[in-house]
Amino acid sequence: MVGIAVSKDGNLLATGSADNSIIIWDTDTYQQVKKIELHKGQITTLDFSPDGKSLVSGSTDKSLRLWDIVTGNEIRNYNNEFKQGIYQCRFSNDGKMLGVVSWERGPNGVQGFAKILDAQSGALIKRFDTDDHPASAVKFSADNKKLYTGTWGFQIKQHDIASGNTDWNYDMREFDYYTAVQTMDISPDNKYVVQGGKDNKIRMLNATDGKLMYEIESWQGHKEWVNGIRFSPDGSQFASVSDDGLLKVWETSSGKNLLTFRGHIAGLNQLAWHPDGKRIYTTSADNTVKIWDINQPGELAFTASVVGPWNAPVSPDGKWMAPVNSDKYLALYSLNTGKPEIFLDSLSAFAAVFSADGQYLATGYRQINIYHTNTGKKILAGKGHTGVIYGMDYNSKLNLFVTTADNTVRVWNTTDTAAYKTVSNIKSPFTVKFSPDGKNIYAGCADGKVKIISSTSWVVIDSLQSGTTIFNMAASNDGKYLLTSGNAEVILWDFKKKKSISLAGHTKWVYGCAFHPTLPIAVTASYDRTLRFWDVEKGVNTLTLFGFDHELYTVAFSKDGKRLIITETGGLAHILNLYLPVSKPDSPFVK
Repeated sequence: MVGIAVSKDGNLLATGSADNSIIIWDTDTYQQVKKIELHKGQITTLDFSPDGKSLVSGSTDKSLRLWDIVTGNEIRNYNNEFKQGIYQCRFSNDGKMLGVVSWERGPNGVQGFAKILDAQSGALIKRFDTDDHPASAVKFSADNKKLYTGTWGFQIKQHDIASGNTDWNYDMREFDYYTAVQTMDISPDNKYVVQGGKDNKIRMLNATDGKLMYEIESWQGHKEWVNGIRFSPDGSQFASVSDDGLLKVWETSSGKNLLTFRGHIAGLNQLAWHPDGKRIYTTSADNTVKIWDINQPGELAFTASVVGPWNAPVSPDGKWMAPVNSDKYLALYSLNTGKPEIFLDSLSAFAAVFSADGQYLATGYRQINIYHTNTGKKILAGKGHTGVIYGMDYNSKLNLFVTTADNTVRVWNTTDTAAYKTVSNIKSPFTVKFSPDGKNIYAGCADGKVKIISSTSWVVIDSLQSGTTIFNMAASNDGKYLLTSGNAEVILWDFKKKKSISLAGHTKWVYGCAFHPTLPIAVTASYDRTLRFWDVEKGVNTLTLFGFDHELYTVAFSKDGKRLIITETGGLAHILNLYLPVSKPDSPFVK
């Protein structure tokens, strides 16, 4: 999907595709209203006329076409006007003119240009030569007296339509890096010009004089090319889409990032606001159109630590996250507000787990500390380990905690400072999990082995062998599966079928792994900055989320399976609301 436009009344959405087709959709039902298949190349740009009666389309087939919305018939074809593909086309706000940008080869090489055409007759009203690169973006001013252009030659210009003069030029050619303009828009009040491009930055200009007001650096916003940018209908916000797979919403006056949406599994091409200002439509190279409700962003992000977090368990009631870290303090963070609300008397810790009833939180460094979650007070310090505790778990049937370090696995209750049981001679264990029924303990080791320990005899009864160091493990609630993660390798163990499969896809270390509480879905989080969803019954990767700022470290589901909690190595936590996709037959839409 590439081109996208919404009618001014908000009733229709038009999408253009790489398969050369244009589809018009009903925005209430997402049903196809009309399909147009006369272009011979990819649809690059679309725009509805202000009266909603016609649609203009531009394509790589070097044609600009005007369509009747009701019949789907072609009103006019401007083939003779252009020698190269159309980059963008826009109606003037009164619907009388069309602004189009493209390029051609002249005696001196490439010449970018903008043409203003009479929308009814197709007659040329004005031509503006831009620079020696293709012109890529165009927009009329609110009063239809000015035309704004952006080019791959690193320039944004304001042209006076009546005189043919250039009022101002924001020239980026002197920058020591590539800054081709991919996208541009003008605010409804004609005060601002916003631009995005191939340097991954966003710039806000004063529309009166073309002076830079502020810029959003790539480390503040998008990490890859900014392909689409549009102001909200009231102009108070603008939205941007990028090859990094993210849709971001910004405050116009300050450039403050208000919302970030992720869900596409490939780069984003273009976007359009619904006239109600509540919905945004995006197109992507993943061949879907997604509809985003800005009043229900679906994601909360907040800083949970400076160094870490190394583990971030979620309380059973879904209210709290406990991000243990090396900041020498620990707090329970509200998953609704992202704020720390209960502070615990704790130093650094690498492991943590809640009890099944949520009354207790255990953390581990060189000893196990157990806290009462209501008060944040430490009620027990269990001693015995001589090494650092990296693995920890809890089982509700046994009402016991388990830890691993110093070649031992130790089991603890909430009343004794000494271990209830100790299993020795486990070589270099790094992580530990109970089976859901409490009958076994799985210890994942640095040599790739999973030692299976009986909770009846407290001896090793079996062993599994994976290929690499095991950093983390997860056991499915039904007891059928065990997931082990390590050096870019994820192994799914199917106990019922007595076999294992490799879940391939990650390219760097995988520390985070979790099973959905009720569905046959697993999630893994990696240093390659991707989050991958897996169908564990088929052993296939069904969804990959990317666009995160730092390496991903932990991942956990809420007990009801409706939220996913992810942390980055930079201390940022993401709370994602999970929705089942809503799609209709022959429709690319996903909500």
